Amino acid sequence: MAAKPADRGMPAHVRWVLQQGLERRRGRDASAAFRAFIDAHPEERTWLSEWDTANLATPPARGMEA
Repeated sequence: MAAKPADRGMPAHVRWVLQQGLERRRGRDASAAFRAFIDAHPEERTWLSEWDTANLATPPARGMEA
């Protein structure tokens, strides 16, 4: 009861707590799936490392579409 905001009823607070737990679990599951994908596809890891060093603040030069 002490953790429940005064403006939220008990059923709403329980629903909120359960929703937060569900979102955390989904995030962990998505992270694990992404990690498994990256581990299974090393070319994706290489591509992502190129994105890490890309300068996204500067527009690309013309003719780079190809």
